[in-house]
Amino acid sequence: MINNFIAKYKRRKGIFMWWIIGIVIAIAVVGALAESNDLSSKIMLFSGFLLVLGLITSSFFEFMGFVAELSGFVLIASLVFKVFRKIFLT
Repeated sequence: MINNFIAKYKRRKGIFMWWIIGIVIAIAVVGALAESNDLSSKIMLFSGFLLVLGLITSSFFEFMGFVAELSGFVLIASLVFKVFRKIFLT
């Protein structure tokens, strides 16, 4: 009985820690989005945020693994587009 209670407490403590990390990352991303002027930078920041959020919560919610994969593809595509634009358009 006591061991079961301790195991539940440790699990909740770990989940709580991940949510705090997610909130800190969310605040940083919102601040960076507010300061960014470029649309591609905003897309990269938001997809990076979704990637991190999906990786953190994929063990709890299965669909967040799909969100992490999709946002990873968006992040890579926006990075390729930004490099392409720097090389060929400026």
